[in-house]
Formats: sequence, structure tokens, C-alpha cells
Amino acid sequence: MPEVKCKKCKEVIVESDGGKLSEGDVSADVDLITAIANLIKIEEHLENTYETTKNELYLKIRDEVRRDRGLLLGFFLKSEVKDSYKDEGDLWCIFKHSLSVWFGLKEVAAKYLSESRDALEEGKEEIAKQKMEAAKMLFDVAMRERARMILALNILKEKNKKS
Repeated sequence: MPEVKCKKCKEVIVESDGGKLSEGDVSADVDLITAIANLIKIEEHLENTYETTKNELYLKIRDEVRRDRGLLLGFFLKSEVKDSYKDEGDLWCIFKHSLSVWFGLKEVAAKYLSESRDALEEGKEEIAKQKMEAAKMLFDVAMRERARMILALNILKEKNKKS
């Protein structure tokens, strides 16, 4: 453990698995795929903003974000499955689109949950129930998409062990 002079800081810094600070923290790889998914969404928003404004600055920024996303996705895949992803056809693109779907569905589900709370406050129980059911279904699909990504990574890790 690193030496820390601040007594309160010592209570926060713990040795952990995968960069986790506490039992409730997610691992570094989960943080990384979430960051990559956010970069994909930023790319989409920059493209939409360009379409609205026709200001080419947004395309330049999008290109920079795209390079960063590619760098991080390559780092993640290489750290997880070495170079075997390069031999697996369109795995790079599949993983990128899976991240986008997973993150997009989580965002829509969160919006539905918010709308459900608003409907409840307005006394519209039936609408609230429909929104809540839609949010649950979207979260379920998002988690299945995440599970497929993890399964694909595990298959490639096993392939690397056999090589």
C-alpha cells in the first residue's frame, strides 16, 4: 500500500482487486468499457450537432474523440484477449456496437424510470406502470447485451490459453 500521511486518507485507500477502492466499487475494466461507451455516444452527439449547425468544428472534435475511443478500445481488447481479436473477423466492430447498444438502452431505461416517477406524482398510475415495465425490459436487454460481450471475451481468452 502506498505511504499516506493523512490519517483520513488511509481509511479510503485500500489494497484491492482490479483497482477497486471498496467492495461496492466496480473494477477498472468495467469503468473502461463504460468510458468507451460514453465516447461512442459523444461521437454520435457531435455528428448530430454538426448536422444541426453545419459547423465543421464538431466534425474535427468528433474525429479526435473517435481516435481516443479507438485507442481505448484497442487497449481494452488487447489487455483482455491479446491480439486474437484481430483473427476473429469483425469482433472490433461487434464489440463497439454492443457497447453502444448496452449504453444506449441503459440511458433510455433511466429516462423511462424518471417518466414513471413523474407519472406517479401526477396520479397517472397506469402510465407509471407501463413506463416501469418498459424500463425493466430495456435494462434486461441491456444486461443481455453486456453478457454477450463478456461471453465473447471469455471465448477469446480460452482460445489464447490453448494457443
